[in-house]
Amino acid sequence: ECRPEQIAFITFTRRAASEIRERVAATLGGDAEGMRIGTIHSLARAVLALADGQAPRLHDLTDEAARIEWLTRCVTALLAGDDGLMEAVDERRMAVGAWAVEHDRTEAPRWRAAGAGPEVALRSKAEAAVAMALWSRRIEYRYEAEYPVPEGERDPARAGYFPDFFLPGHDVWLEVLALGPRGDPPGNWTPEERGRYMEDLRWKRALHARNGSRLAEVTAGERLARLRDGTSFGALVLGRVAAAAGIDPAELTARRRPDAEIAAERDRLWKPYRVRALAGEVSAWMDVVRCRRLGEAEVRRLVAAAPRTEPAALARIARPATDRYLARLAEDGRPDHDATVEWAIAAAERLPALPWAAVIVDEHQDTNPAQDALIRTVCARPGADGARPRLWVVGDDWQSIYGFRAADVSLIRDLARREDSHTVALTRTYRFGPSMAATSRTFVMRDPSSIDKELVGDPQAWADPAHPEPVQLVSWRQTDRGRAVAKALGWRGGDGPTAAVLCVLARISRHPGAAGTTVMVLARMRGALADIGEDAVRRARRTLERWRRRPQDIPKRLGNPAGRTLWEAALAEAQASAGGGIDRRSISRAAEGLGLKLDLDIQTVHAAKGLEADYVILLDAGNAAAHLRAEERALEAALGPLMPEGARGDAEERRVSYVALTRARRKVYVVTPGQEARRSDLVAELAAGAGRDLAVGRLELADLAEPVAGERVPCPTCAGQPLRPRDSQLVLRTAGGRTFCGCSSWSDAGMRCGHTEPPCPWCGTALVARIGPREGVCTGPECRGRVPLCGCRPAKPMVPRTGRDGARFLGCADYARGGCRTTVDLGSDGPGRRRGGVRGGPKGKAG
Repeated sequence: ECRPEQIAFITFTRRAASEIRERVAATLGGDAEGMRIGTIHSLARAVLALADGQAPRLHDLTDEAARIEWLTRCVTALLAGDDGLMEAVDERRMAVGAWAVEHDRTEAPRWRAAGAGPEVALRSKAEAAVAMALWSRRIEYRYEAEYPVPEGERDPARAGYFPDFFLPGHDVWLEVLALGPRGDPPGNWTPEERGRYMEDLRWKRALHARNGSRLAEVTAGERLARLRDGTSFGALVLGRVAAAAGIDPAELTARRRPDAEIAAERDRLWKPYRVRALAGEVSAWMDVVRCRRLGEAEVRRLVAAAPRTEPAALARIARPATDRYLARLAEDGRPDHDATVEWAIAAAERLPALPWAAVIVDEHQDTNPAQDALIRTVCARPGADGARPRLWVVGDDWQSIYGFRAADVSLIRDLARREDSHTVALTRTYRFGPSMAATSRTFVMRDPSSIDKELVGDPQAWADPAHPEPVQLVSWRQTDRGRAVAKALGWRGGDGPTAAVLCVLARISRHPGAAGTTVMVLARMRGALADIGEDAVRRARRTLERWRRRPQDIPKRLGNPAGRTLWEAALAEAQASAGGGIDRRSISRAAEGLGLKLDLDIQTVHAAKGLEADYVILLDAGNAAAHLRAEERALEAALGPLMPEGARGDAEERRVSYVALTRARRKVYVVTPGQEARRSDLVAELAAGAGRDLAVGRLELADLAEPVAGERVPCPTCAGQPLRPRDSQLVLRTAGGRTFCGCSSWSDAGMRCGHTEPPCPWCGTALVARIGPREGVCTGPECRGRVPLCGCRPAKPMVPRTGRDGARFLGCADYARGGCRTTVDLGSDGPGRRRGGVRGGPKGKAG
C-alpha cells in the first residue's frame, strides 16, 4: 500500500496524462493529490530536479522546426568542398529515385548522365557517380561507344563490345564492373550468370592487353566502400583514369568546375533534393541512434552489414551533424527531450534514494530503450520505504506501432516472459463482435513473434446479415453504377479514392440503424488524405482557359460543351488527374447529406490509436502506393538496419493495420488501388485470406466497385517474355455490364500485350490461376472451383454455353467465332465438378 505521492504514473502523451489525472481524481477524489502523473520526460525532469535542485530549461532546439532549421545550416556547412560527403547526398537523391520506380513496370531504373542530354540513360548508380566525377573535372566521355575489335579477334558469340565509357581526350576506356567488395559478382545472380560475367571480363581484359589499349576499371563495391568509409569515389575514379593515361592525378583535379555549376547539374539530374529535406532525414537518424542508445561501433557494424547503400550514405552525413548537435547542447548546458532522459539516468544512478514506491507505465509497448533504461534505473534505486519500487506496466504488443520513433516491442515481450513478472490478461472487448475479434487476432498473430493471447468480442455487437464479414475490400475502380452514385453525391471526377469513399458512404447509409452513426476515414500516411479539392479547382481554371484559347484541345468525347457545362468538364478532368489525396469537401458534403457523422480530422492510424468509430474507411493500408511516397520508403530503407527487429519488414505494418481494423465497432472498409497498381502486401494477404481463416469480404460493393482480385495471377501471354512488364498480371475489368480479365499492361504505351480472357465461369467475379496445362482454379475464396482451360495458346478459362439440343457445356470464348473448338461436357451443377472429357482443340491443330 502506497501514499499517492509515492506513486509515479507514466503515460505516453500529455493528453493521456490529462485523461488519467481526471480518472484518478474522479475515483480517489482528494486522495489523488500528490501523485506524479505525466510523460516519461516529465519523470526525467523530476529526477533531475531531485539531483540538481531544479530541472534544466529545455534547449530551443527541442522545437522540431528550430532543430530542422539548425540542421539545415549545419549540413550546408558540412557539404562545402567535401566531395565524399556530396557523393553521399547524391546516393540519397538516387535512392529516392530508385524507390520512385520500384513499382513501375520497367525492368530497372535508368540514371541520367552528368553533362549529357536526356537520351543518355545509364544503367547503375555507380555509372552515374562515374559520369559526375568525369564531368565535374571537364573530362569528355562517350557512353557505351563501340570498341574497335580487330577483324581476326571478333567473337561470333558476341555482337560487339561496348565498354561503359570512352575518354577520347585521354584515349582511355573505362569499365564500371558489377563486382562487390570482394571482387565477385552480385550474390542474387544465378551461378550461370556469375560464371558468364567473369568469363566476359577475362575476355575484355585480354582484348585490351593484346591491342595495347588503355583500360581503367572501378567497381560498384568500391563505390559502396567509399560511401561507408567517408572518402570520395570520384577521387578514386580520377586516380584510375590518370594511372591508365600515365599522367599526374593533379592535372585532372585542377580542372574542377565551379561549385555552383556542379550543384546546378546535380539538381538537373535528380529533381532538386533540398538540404532541408536531408536535414529532416538526419534528424530522424539522430533520434533512432540516441533513443536506442547505439554506440558508434554498433552503428558502424549495423551499417556495414546492410545489403543496401541507403544506410551508409545517410550515416556518412548524419555522423558529423550529430556530433555538432550534441556539442551544441553540451556547450549551452541545456538538453532536448532525448538528452533529458540520458541526463536523468545518470542523475538517478548517483542519487541515494528516490521518493517512489510504485511506478506505473501506460502504453509500455511504445517505450524505446533509453526510456526503458530510465524506468529500470528508477526501479533499481531504493524507494520511499527503503525497498525498490514495484513496476506495473499496461500494454499490448499487438499495438506497438511507433518503431519509427525507436520504440522496441521486444521490451514488453521480454517483460511478459520473465519469471519474476505476473501477467493479467484483459481478453474481452465490448467494442466489436466475435467475427472482428477472430479476424484481427488471426491477422496479427501471423507474426510469429507476437504474444499469443485470447481476444473475445461482444456477442451482442451489431452484425450485417447480408454481408457479415467485418472487413470489406473496395477497389478504386468503380462500375458504371458506382460512378453514377458518386456523381449523384456531387463528385465530378473520375475513379479513385474519393469516388470509392463516396460509394462506401452510400452503402453504409443503407445499413439498418445507420442514421447518425460515426465514420472515421484513416490512412497509413498523411498524404493519402491530403485535400485535392482546391488544387483541382486551380488546375480546372487553367484547363478552362486553355480550352477557350484552343478549342481543338477539348477532348472529343466531351462533344462541344459550353458555359457551365464546359467548366464542369474541366473540373472533372482536373479531379480525375489528381494524384494522392481526396476531395475532403465532396466527402464531407456527401456524409452530411446521407445523415452520417464523418470524422476526417484524425487522418492517420497513429493519430487514431485509442479512438473508435462505428465504421472505419482505411486508405493506403500497409505499403500501398509506395511509389507516391518514395521519400518515406527511402528513409525507411536507410534507417532499417538501426531499427529494432520488431519494427523491420512487415512486422510493424501488420500491427498498424491491426490497430486500424480494431478502431471500428461495426465494419472496416479497406480501399485499395486498382489492380494494375502494386497494392500493399498486407492488403493482398487480406484478399487471399478472404472467406478462409479471415472474415474478409470482396463483394459487398460489387455493384459499385470492380471486384478486388484475391491471389495474383501472372498474365499468361507476358509470362516468360523478358521485354514484357515485370509485374504483368491479370486484373478484373467491368465494362458495359460485363466482367472480364485483362493484362495490367493495357496502359503501357508500346508494351500492351492485349490479352483478355473470361473470369471464372462458376462465380464470374474472380481470376483463374493456372495449375496445369489444361486446368485452372478460381482464386475467389468464395468459390475455389476447378476450371477447365481451352486449347488456345495461351490457354484460357472456358465459358458456359448452350448447344442446339439445349445441352450445357463449356467452350472457348472464341468458340462461336470459328476459333478454338475445345469443349467440356457439363454433367454436374456444382462448380468444378464435371463429368465428360475435353474434346477438340485449336482449329486446325490437335487438341
